[in-house]
Amino acid sequence: ITQTSKPAPALTAALPVETNTATPRNIILLVGDGMGHGALRLTSLATRNADDQLVLQQMPFNALCTTYSFSDEVTDSAASGTANACGQKTKNGMIATSPTGQQLESAATLAKKQGRSIGIMTSDSLLGATPAVFYAHNKSRGSYQNIANDSLLSTFDILIGNAGGLAWFLPKSASGSKRNDDRALLPEFSAQGYMVITNISSFAQVPAQQKVLGFIDYKGELSSEPCLGQLLDTALTRLNANPKGFFIMLESSMPDSGGHGNKPDLTIMGTTQIDWAARAALEFARKHQDTLVLVTADHETGGIQSIRTKTGALTLRYTTTSHTSTPVDLYAFGPSAHRIAGNIDNTDIGKLLRELLAK
Repeated sequence: ITQTSKPAPALTAALPVETNTATPRNIILLVGDGMGHGALRLTSLATRNADDQLVLQQMPFNALCTTYSFSDEVTDSAASGTANACGQKTKNGMIATSPTGQQLESAATLAKKQGRSIGIMTSDSLLGATPAVFYAHNKSRGSYQNIANDSLLSTFDILIGNAGGLAWFLPKSASGSKRNDDRALLPEFSAQGYMVITNISSFAQVPAQQKVLGFIDYKGELSSEPCLGQLLDTALTRLNANPKGFFIMLESSMPDSGGHGNKPDLTIMGTTQIDWAARAALEFARKHQDTLVLVTADHETGGIQSIRTKTGALTLRYTTTSHTSTPVDLYAFGPSAHRIAGNIDNTDIGKLLRELLAK
């Protein structure tokens, strides 16, 4: 570990442990890609010098969640994301599509039909597997051009990812484009009432009546610890204007990069980003008691093990550079959070989201 990430400030007060059986008006889902329990433990030890001290770990309800896919014991983000978003298992590599090729409806799409506002935000490309499962359908997570086309069809209120995804929204003739046709998606988004942003500060300046499409520099603003919390604060203010409520999914992709590369600094940075976002979400939910907050990972990456020795040294070991089948943590606070308990499967997350958002 060569750098120390800036930990999220502690909550303003302890969260109440109460069983609120009401149906939430709003749901906030935070996903750390590859953020298994080893990443949580490492980050807590490295930034707070003690176990279980992250903000998200102060949430009163939690469960362990299995992540296997329809095709493999070890999932990828497409299959696990589909389970989280749609409540069904599918094969690795498939985006909101059943093993037999049928399109699956995500909780976000269902919520949109119910009149709720929808936000999908990630430090990954907007076309990455985790965000894509909420608005797109494809047999292959690598079909980025078709996934970009699907993002336009979603009509979601907020769609923000890193600048790397922009190439799939530009016509073939444009510099830097990766498309194989001359379709220009940005003018089509503008015609639907979207404003394109390229930084976090401009997000807050978008007029309330406009939707938002964002491509933010991954090595710039998206490389700070508070960045996702800042994005979430702005998004929550916008989405909460809808009297019917909202659903938002926000992802940090960095823990997965840290696991694959066996780079603890990335693991810690990405987990800390989610913790800043969790603080923003929980303080919002404390003020708006009709809001359910869920924090989880799509899978574990790296097989991370960390131990604080008697001398105070932090010993760290990665057991692989791949995903593992280790169950991941799921934390909850707010209306219906008491339903998160024990040992569950990732499809249970999708099923619960669909049930609550259908009301």
